[in-house]
Amino acid sequence: MGRLLRLLTALVIFELISALMLVGLRLNSTRLVPPLVEQYNDAVFGRELVALPDSFLFDSTAKWQTLGETYMAFGRFSKAEGCLQRAVESAPRSAEIAFLHGYSLERLGKIDAAKEAFGRAATQGAGRIVPRAWYRLGRMRLQSEDAAEAARAFESAGDDHLPSVFQRAKLLIRSGEASRAEALLEILSEAHPDDAHVWQLKARAAAESGRQSDAIAAWDAFDRAGQTLALDDMDAVFEPIRNRFGLGRELERAVAEHAAGRSQQAAERMTRVVDGGNGWQNTYLFLLLDAAEMQVMAENAPAARALLARQIKDEEFLNPKVWKLLGDVEFLERRPEEALTAYTRADRMQPTIVDHWKLGSVFERLGNVAEAQRYLGLAGQFAGIGLFRKNNLHEARTTLKKAASIQADLPSLWFYLGQTERLLGNNREAEAAYGRCLALNPNHGRALVWLDRLSSRDGMPTR
Repeated sequence: MGRLLRLLTALVIFELISALMLVGLRLNSTRLVPPLVEQYNDAVFGRELVALPDSFLFDSTAKWQTLGETYMAFGRFSKAEGCLQRAVESAPRSAEIAFLHGYSLERLGKIDAAKEAFGRAATQGAGRIVPRAWYRLGRMRLQSEDAAEAARAFESAGDDHLPSVFQRAKLLIRSGEASRAEALLEILSEAHPDDAHVWQLKARAAAESGRQSDAIAAWDAFDRAGQTLALDDMDAVFEPIRNRFGLGRELERAVAEHAAGRSQQAAERMTRVVDGGNGWQNTYLFLLLDAAEMQVMAENAPAARALLARQIKDEEFLNPKVWKLLGDVEFLERRPEEALTAYTRADRMQPTIVDHWKLGSVFERLGNVAEAQRYLGLAGQFAGIGLFRKNNLHEARTTLKKAASIQADLPSLWFYLGQTERLLGNNREAEAAYGRCLALNPNHGRALVWLDRLSSRDGMPTR
């Protein structure tokens, strides 16, 4: 019995000592001075960011890393660097923390310290962090005009790190060694066949090597390419962090609801945000317009009109989007003349903001067939050009031809129809389309160039 009592006493004493140690750690954990958030952020985000350190009971590597990367995601690089320095001291062998610390130092202009941090990440790390660290080192050496060291850093990142492959090819082409860049360009083309950066490099390489027809083909492809190769992936790191806080989280949820077909819920969420007295004006200047647009998409015309009235009253400035949304509201409420007035104002201020089929539909409802045809033709022109730039050439040709049958006096329509026919290998039809373009606009420079090339048989189809 005495032994049991002594054992129980020892356990109680141990628990008391442990509890006292934990209390001591908690009392001695670092109390951060919160970043200034009142004037530059919405109130929800401000409260959450200020409270973030208190979500950790004790100082730890996880605490300092989480705080550091969160502060960086929102542009507080000085405070982030201080936290990440503590994380480095806590985990000096962590390549991930060294990389994050290097990025904060780079953004603060502490280049030598940033290079040292990225160097540790590159030599101590494993997996994806290694090529990313070499890539950051290469970019900083490029900024210092040290092309040779930059090339070595990009090479160390390996052939699987495509942003580094891109930089290596670019450096070779810039230094007059386009032939050595060909293998790298093939790696890029295989992974990103429709990227504008890649086609631009291919065009420059072909021109440097004297392959004029290949250069023309590459510039053709560049005209129809998008941007699929990310040359800086830090946004991919920070965007998920930003979407976990404040009104950014609510906006992300609204967008997701609308994408899932729940437009009504998305509109209601947006309206709650703007009515919440949460200081959204500090960050989201046009949130009322975004909320009104959600209400329009949910076909809630009165709610959209009320939000637009608030935008006009608060901002005292009617930008093109305000007029466009007012037109949408008037159209939803079956007032075509008022819709036409609003759409026309928006179209004059920013011609691309109003879908031309909307203007065509309004004129059609008003019985003005000629204007309806004109705007429906413009809608077809824009749709066809969009398909052309997405490299959907057969669909682009069909759409542009249909638009031309509605409205035949649009020079750009005929130019892009010429481009489409040429790229499909139909040179005779392309010449005819360029000719129609020039008949409407004799000074259309690109049509003149391509018609001349076709006449001399330089303008061969590209792909």
